[in-house]
Parts: sequence; C-alpha cells; structure tokens
Amino acid sequence: MRHWNGTVFDAWTGSSGWRWTEAGAADVMSRTHQNFRKGLLDMKRFIIMGLVVLGTVTPGRAQSPTLLTPDDFTYQGAYMVALNGDNSTYGQGLASRHVNGELRFLHLALNGRLDEFRLPAALGGKVSTPIRSWDLRHTGALDDLDGIWFEDGKNRLWITSATDYTSDYEAAHIYTMTLNDNGTVANLRSMRLKNIPERRVYGGVQPSPIPGCAYVAGWGGYTSLVMNAGNASVGPTMYCVPEPESVASGATVSAKVVLDAADYQSHRGVRKTLPLNYYDGGDPRPNPATPPTSLPEKSAGWLSPNKQGLGWMVMSDSYYNTGMWIDTGAKRGFVMVLSACGGKCYYMSSSVWSEKRVFEWHIFDPAKLGSNPRLTPASMAEFTLPDRSPDPMSGNTTVRNIGAATYADGSIYLISCGGDKTVYQYACGLFKFAVAK
Repeated sequence: MRHWNGTVFDAWTGSSGWRWTEAGAADVMSRTHQNFRKGLLDMKRFIIMGLVVLGTVTPGRAQSPTLLTPDDFTYQGAYMVALNGDNSTYGQGLASRHVNGELRFLHLALNGRLDEFRLPAALGGKVSTPIRSWDLRHTGALDDLDGIWFEDGKNRLWITSATDYTSDYEAAHIYTMTLNDNGTVANLRSMRLKNIPERRVYGGVQPSPIPGCAYVAGWGGYTSLVMNAGNASVGPTMYCVPEPESVASGATVSAKVVLDAADYQSHRGVRKTLPLNYYDGGDPRPNPATPPTSLPEKSAGWLSPNKQGLGWMVMSDSYYNTGMWIDTGAKRGFVMVLSACGGKCYYMSSSVWSEKRVFEWHIFDPAKLGSNPRLTPASMAEFTLPDRSPDPMSGNTTVRNIGAATYADGSIYLISCGGDKTVYQYACGLFKFAVAK
C-alpha cells in the first residue's frame, strides 16, 4: 500500500505501476467531497469579509445618526438672568463656552457690554452679577440686531450684526476676536460677504454641517423697511463662509447661498402655525390707528394655510440669534427657533403689530442643506414658554421674543428678555431643554 498527497494506492500492476482499488477510489471520493465543502466554506468567508469591508454587512458597527425632531427636546425649567438692572430687558444674544471645564454663558447688555455668567446652583435660581465683562463698542462689530457665537476649539468670539431701520445698503459683515481675561479683546478681524446685505445675516455663525464649507452664517427674518438696502429675507437664510484666518482682515469674500428667501414677493419661509396676515393687502385701510376687525381680504397675498397646509412667514417673524448645529453622535440636525406673529398680524400706527407671539422649533436635514435655497424644515412644532406675555406687541425687537439660543453639554438654552406683566419684565428668562441622546 502506498500513499501520495493523502490518497491510497494499494495494488501493484507491474509495468503500469500502482492502481486504485475500490477502497482507494472511495477514499479519493470522500476526500474530494471534503475539499469541495472546504472550498465552499472558504468562499463564503471571503464573500462575508468583502461585504463587511464594503459596509453591506456591519456586525458591531454603530448606526448612522438619525435626524432630530422636536420630540427630542424636553423642557427642564428656567433661570432668571438680570445682569444690567432694569435695562436687562434689552439684552441680546447668547453663546456658551467652557473655562477650565466649567460651562459659562455670554450675553450682550445694552450699550455694547458683553457679560459672562455661570448658571445658578439650581433651576429657578437668579444670576445678577457677571463673572467678567468686555466693552465691545470700539470693535465696530455691534448694531441694532446682533448675533454671537463662541468657538471653544479656537477660543474666539464671532459676531454678526445689522441696522434694523435703514435704506442704505451695507454688506453682511462677520467679526471675530479673542476675549482676554482682563476685559480686553485681541486678534480683532472682519470679513464682508459679497452681494449679501447685512440684514440677512444678523443671526450669528455656527460650525458647518455641509462638506467643503468651513462655517455657516445667517438665519433670516424681518427687518424694518424690508424692501430696502438689499431686501431682508422673510424666511431662513444660511451662507457658507470661509475660515477667517484664510483671508486678509477686512476682505470681501464670496459666500455660497445655502438658504435664502430674499425674493419675498415670490417666495417665503414656512411655519407650523397659521397667522391671519393683513400685511400683504389684507387690510384696505392705509396706516390705520386701530387693529382690523374683519378677516383679511380674499385677494391679499400670502394668506395661510398654503397648499401644503402650512403657514407662510410674515413681516414680523424672525429667527434672530437662534441657529444651532446639534450633533449628539446618535442624532443631528440644524435647529432654528422662530419667533412669529400669532393671531392677527397687521400694520397700525406706522408699525408692525402682532396680536400675540408664538414660538416654533424648525429643524433642517443637514444631508439636504445646499441642495435648494428654498429648502423647508424637515420638521416643525409650536411650543410655549412659561411667563411669556400673550399681549399684543409692536416693532421688530428681541424683547419678549426668543432672541437667542445655544447648545451646550447636551442641552438647549433659550433666552427671552423683558415683557410687561411677567416675572421677566426687567430680566431675562433662560429656558433649558434636554436633548435626547
């Protein structure tokens, strides 16, 4: 009996050499079957490994982030912020940063003072003394409407601003600076956005969720003399802007349009709630001294609901300084908070008026940003805040609106200042919402 390569040869045939016997043939067939099965198993392993590499089969791999919805925000309570006496009513802006691991907030007081504060020990507490302050009047960065953001990773403050009532065109401008511990600023830089007026970019800056875009700025909403100085945007705005250090300070740069509703006569932003819009021909009386009592004229423009059952944004709606790019790892979305006219929205005594103010979450899908300047939010929802007066109000101001928002350490913080007949008449409410992980 002889063996070669594992096969049995057990009969000698003389000149023909060794031959297979029946037992030898059976042995060959058995081994052939085993090798065939082994080959199939090896091929199966190879295919599975290839699919894992290609991402078709992903054992143990984390799920892709899902899109945030308003249901992911849970109200926790509020703090009272009164850093400027009775003038706390007129505070603007909100940003957050970490100093030696501690969460702190930045808020603009009347007359250009930037205050830093920490949260009270518990919800319901009040803060009335800032940790430190900076006088930003000399920077040239501030105006009637201001938006701020602090970039922790590069230790710099960003500011956008606009004049509310003007017919003079001014290009959108963005300032950055370092805040020194002694109340001074350093590394002051600016850039202007080509062919984009300032009144479309007073909401602030955020990290960009768009590939190939360093930062985004804008947010949009009403300003006085809406048709002047390049037109305001009666809808959301967003523009890609470059790293400031990559251009000379004071340079004018091109900014890609991501969202824009400046052509408000043919396009406007949408909202969840349905206003009674008298602004666009709904009230035939010229500059009346009393609110309208009948329904808007049927021939008026931009009446809600639209064909999709949604409301159109109107002249007194704004996102102010509320844009937030939120990425928890499991959930993400670009969130804006709309302060809007509720009920009757009308012109009276040379000013815009709201019967009441309403607030809405608007969440944009980051995967679709940049695909269409008229992109609408993926989800919207109305929400309420305690101690916010429902009384009529006039003008375009952050008072009694949600003037700013920031996302920090798993929570959203909204700030709303002033308002008659409320606990925040001479203070601001800082409202906290937990974000689902």
